[in-house]
Amino acid sequence: MRPALLLSLLAGLAGCARAASIADEELALALTLPAGTTVEYGRPFALEVTRTWSEALLEPEWSERALEPLQVQLEDVTRRADGAHVEERRRYRAFAFREGGLELDPIVISALPKAGGGARSASSVPLALVVESALAADDAGVPELPSEPLVPPVARPLWPWALGALVAALLGQLVRVALRRAAARRAELPPPAPSGPAAHERALERLARLRARSPASALELDAYYVEAAGAVRDYLGERFELRAPRRTTEELVAAPETARALAEEQRELVGALLGECDLVKFARHAPTAAERERLSESAVRLVRETSPR
Repeated sequence: MRPALLLSLLAGLAGCARAASIADEELALALTLPAGTTVEYGRPFALEVTRTWSEALLEPEWSERALEPLQVQLEDVTRRADGAHVEERRRYRAFAFREGGLELDPIVISALPKAGGGARSASSVPLALVVESALAADDAGVPELPSEPLVPPVARPLWPWALGALVAALLGQLVRVALRRAAARRAELPPPAPSGPAAHERALERLARLRARSPASALELDAYYVEAAGAVRDYLGERFELRAPRRTTEELVAAPETARALAEEQRELVGALLGECDLVKFARHAPTAAERERLSESAVRLVRETSPR
């Protein structure tokens, strides 16, 4: 092969491998969903946040709380510069705990010029999601037919049935008499004394003890969130008889009896609380002290809002 042709091919390959140039914008913010806009309730999906700013600006501030009501876990951060601009990409594992349509309002970021002057600002476009249930649809399957022909019934005498019915009627009468006498005795007794603190009082005491703890290891942090979820579930189970300890977060929030007992805002709060605990237990999320404090404050607010007046 001729040397000139070889050099030409190498130059072409180098041009193809060259990274895409950074957008020529003073300040920009973009949110990207590589897998589309339909996600499953409580299942992780990819979310990418891209910030671009001029070298003439200070780095704009960023807070992951801007992505609420999504729960996110940072996986990777990459940054590159071309001498005039800086581009940063943040890749997250995101979780949604609200079924139906979910829209993230535009997120606004700002940055100050290095030479002084007024702040520059930019915003992302609204991000619309469709959150579908992760529960499998009921499938009754094909009806199972008997493998052998049914044997015709044999004629039996009726007197054993009549005797059994008579004995059952006599036993039923005896039970009714005993129940009436027991009710009369209970009516003569004084009313029982209170059995102890109410469900909301026990829950608040339990959360107060939890907030006094300061986890020093990953194991203690996991136990902290297990106790927080248990306090909320036990309170809902005692206060509203919701069978909360035996249901997943999605089943509890979507249950008809939960909708009758709690307002929509309170159901969303329950989903966010238990969803954050699920992230720690199942996705190995490592929350900060501020996130832990915010979780305990939300749990206390839920108990106070739903306690008897």
